[in-house]
Amino acid sequence: MRLPRTLETREDDEWMYAQILERVGAIARGEKMADSLTGSTTVRLAVGLVVEDLPATNPNFPGNDDPRAAWEMLDRPQRRVVQLANPRFLEPEWDAVPLPY
Repeated sequence: MRLPRTLETREDDEWMYAQILERVGAIARGEKMADSLTGSTTVRLAVGLVVEDLPATNPNFPGNDDPRAAWEMLDRPQRRVVQLANPRFLEPEWDAVPLPY
């Protein structure tokens, strides 16, 4: 049984970092194209925010060209890794967006 997100462990954060950064790295190294990623919608949204290519990472996501809509779907660990990898999301306006739960 999974704990509520607020009670999850540090290992869950590290696992999420690895999931997102592994995909970002594969794109950066040219091993994968952004439009060929696998994974959950939110992981692909996070990757899209990092590489600034939401339409490619999530072609079927409604509003796939809207960073705010994508950000609204991310949980805290996903948001943290996006902020670490893309300083644009360190701006105060992004912290003001409520979490999805």
